[in-house]
Amino acid sequence: MLLVLVWFESWRGRRAWEEFRTEWEAKGEKFDWRALVPPPVPDEGNFAKTPLLAGLFNPKSDPQTNRIKMDEAAHKRAQVAFPNWSDRSSSGWRLGRTNDLDVILKAHLEAEKITNAPAGPPAPLLLEVLEHYRPAFDELAAAGKLPHVRYDIHYEQGAATLLPHLGVLRSAARAFHYRASARLALGQTDDALADVRMQLYLARTLRTEPLLISQLVRIILIEVAIQDLWDGLAKRRWSDAQLQELQRELADVDMLASFGFAIRGERDVFANGFFDAILAGDREQFRGVLGGDGAGKWVNSIGMRFVPAGWIYQNKLAVNRMHMETTLPLVDVKARRIFPAKAAASDTQLKEMRTTPYNVFCKMLFPALSRSAQRFGTLQTAVDQARIACALDRYRLAKGQLPETLDALMPGFIAELPRDVVSGQPIYYRREPEGRFTLWSVGWDGKDDNATVAVKSGTSVDFDKGDWVWPAPAKK
Repeated sequence: MLLVLVWFESWRGRRAWEEFRTEWEAKGEKFDWRALVPPPVPDEGNFAKTPLLAGLFNPKSDPQTNRIKMDEAAHKRAQVAFPNWSDRSSSGWRLGRTNDLDVILKAHLEAEKITNAPAGPPAPLLLEVLEHYRPAFDELAAAGKLPHVRYDIHYEQGAATLLPHLGVLRSAARAFHYRASARLALGQTDDALADVRMQLYLARTLRTEPLLISQLVRIILIEVAIQDLWDGLAKRRWSDAQLQELQRELADVDMLASFGFAIRGERDVFANGFFDAILAGDREQFRGVLGGDGAGKWVNSIGMRFVPAGWIYQNKLAVNRMHMETTLPLVDVKARRIFPAKAAASDTQLKEMRTTPYNVFCKMLFPALSRSAQRFGTLQTAVDQARIACALDRYRLAKGQLPETLDALMPGFIAELPRDVVSGQPIYYRREPEGRFTLWSVGWDGKDDNATVAVKSGTSVDFDKGDWVWPAPAKK
């Protein structure tokens, strides 16, 4: 009788999943991670094959688990190629704060335990410090001229997929940010622009990775680059030609489209990869999610033997249904909108979900997707505002003053004005004293707070409250 029940549960679960999949595939949806993964590219034209990065993906197999392991030696070489110190203030532009080279230099001195640093202006001293890393700077800049990018990620590993390049790219982008900051301070704007472009390029190398964590790292890299762009605008260092170049670079960023791409990767590479591995009898995947102790030991002893395959199919169905019906609708790519109310409803649904054998993995495998949606929205807003800010400064350079309204920017300084991704309405604009300006969008609460930025802990923006603002520089 028990065997009959197990068989029936397995049949019923598999049938429910296949009916769901068939329904959505008829609408054009695909549930295969291979459809998301970028195709191979020639090694000789691949940025990711530059020596500093290529070694990160040297295959090392663990004989006990047959899983790909990180090449620790290659990873260590890449880690020391760029500074390992951080000033943790790369998003100060949101609070109207320009780059503080003294703080950046202090972070270096503290990390290296240097007590007898030479006196003098921080910009040349910082450039001197960064000369130590010139080989890595030059290598990535040269590789950035190659026509292709494709990291050798083993997507077939599912939830065990290793991403050793993400930390290295963050360190590299931060180093280019430090150098751009110093070069801007010294008026070396062509060199500073080259460093900003490299930051944006490093972010762009992640664009085709169908993984939420990759896209979140990409957001961090773009955010840091925007700090330098904002800093140059605040100090009025960029020329019209440089501003046009920055506008072209930013016009290529579509984080709303990337949200859906990342969610599908989260669904197919990680979640569905996990379920498929379990159905194939892979205990390592199961133990990796439940933990090596406690539940993991239970799985190893009796769990895998008695959990009906139908329960795994039902959990797969529950996770995929939430992605299709709840998570992906948080963003409308065609309308260029993001919906905070739907995100709140998604959080409530997950919180109030009664745990059953059919959905027990939902809360384990579902990341904080509403928070992620907000992060994509705040970055796209920053990019849109940055494009407008470049157009405004170009107008000022040409006309000697700022326009009364943003409409005056079209078509000579910007082809089309982006709209607020939350409200769908025009982005707000206000001229400030001394030829400055403020741009703002309504933010997550959907209310116009007259360009008020909500701050938490005194140092960071609270994106749940207030407006999302491109501020004028703070008064010193």
